[in-house]
Amino acid sequence: LLLPAVQAAREAARRVAALNNMKQIMLGLLVYENDKKRFPAQANYDAAGKPLLSWRVHILPYLEQEALYKQFRLDEPWDSDHNKQLIAQMPAIYAEPSSRLDPSEGKTHFLGVAGSGYFFTGTESPRKLKHFEDGISNSIAVVQVDDEHAVAWTKPQDWTPSEQDPLAGLGGVHAGDIALSAFVDGSVRVISLSIDVQAFKSLLTIAGGEESPLP
Repeated sequence: LLLPAVQAAREAARRVAALNNMKQIMLGLLVYENDKKRFPAQANYDAAGKPLLSWRVHILPYLEQEALYKQFRLDEPWDSDHNKQLIAQMPAIYAEPSSRLDPSEGKTHFLGVAGSGYFFTGTESPRKLKHFEDGISNSIAVVQVDDEHAVAWTKPQDWTPSEQDPLAGLGGVHAGDIALSAFVDGSVRVISLSIDVQAFKSLLTIAGGEESPLP
């Protein structure tokens, strides 16, 4: 009789841990913004415009990971012979506690929302706080994806919502039809996957002019 209760308690603890990780990631982004007066671009780029290393690498100094950051060769891609050796050193903050993936793969479930009109532009141009016309408490910056969409944490790849089904690829790692989201104001929230699609779209865009569907 105790087993289901124990399992439920463990799952609840993992969800809290995941939410805390997302909060720390978002706070790292905000400290970066406070220092640079802009958020990081989705990646740094070479002269030809090729993305090299994810924003998750570039906020390391703001996550008390300066030593790890200094090991990266910033002028090389994420999968260069040198940089790919650092994938296995993924900071615990980027780990999803309920993931069924092998931790040695160094994959994260916490991806930025990327594309035109979203937190990351998908280009070399970074966002500034003034760009969030819908309000920073109404704009999602980082989402939790399922195991299938997890990526190597250093890889300059994030999550671009499908126009037809913007919830596709989210959640799937915690009990219940839920996904975790971090907002630009630093808050983290549990989003039901049964949320109205248009309401969810309004949380993804940063300047769509919609009214917030959240209380």
